[in-house]
Amino acid sequence: GKDGKFPVASVRAADNKDRWLVVVDPETGATRVVDHLHDDAWIREGFPGGGRYGFLPDDKTLYFLAGDSKTQGVEAESTILVGGGLAVYLNATAGTAKYNDSGLWVQNAPQDTETLGLTYNMGSWNLGMFNKRVGQMYNDNGGTHQAVAIDPFNITNLFVNYQVKGSSALQSTRIRFAVNNLFDKRYYTRTTDSNAGRLVGAPRMVYVQARAAF
Repeated sequence: GKDGKFPVASVRAADNKDRWLVVVDPETGATRVVDHLHDDAWIREGFPGGGRYGFLPDDKTLYFLAGDSKTQGVEAESTILVGGGLAVYLNATAGTAKYNDSGLWVQNAPQDTETLGLTYNMGSWNLGMFNKRVGQMYNDNGGTHQAVAIDPFNITNLFVNYQVKGSSALQSTRIRFAVNNLFDKRYYTRTTDSNAGRLVGAPRMVYVQARAAF
């Protein structure tokens, strides 16, 4: 930081294929690596002063470019028409999102997700209930990737839509009633933030919307 308590140095290999960010102990000269980047061609990150790393206003929190990552996966989706206005919706994903140099997970990237939904459409009515499971993911802790595991969680949402039909003045008016997190599940979407606290997922939320067309 600017006060000299946490000096940070950028160390680069002579061939520019590796870069290390190190924190230097001003009393002993000992160093500690907080981040490492590798590129078989060339580290394209800017040199000191290039805006690629620095300190936040608290003069204690170091930020830096995390490095290249690779995301890959598969997704399957299907809607099955049961009949009588009833349909079943299915969706599933599986994949990875990892940093190229370390093989560690990118934060907040779930390993898998699964969604099961039921919908009903009849006349002016449209109803639906969806349950989504978000699988294992990880959160960073400062310069440490994949530091803390975030447990899988399930969220169920419900909605009811009604559209006024006919030739009245309220024709095409739409009313929507919805409940997000129907069962008021408590879950964490992230384990740490800039205030070293816990970010809890949104509680049950109920809302009504109306849209009129004249």
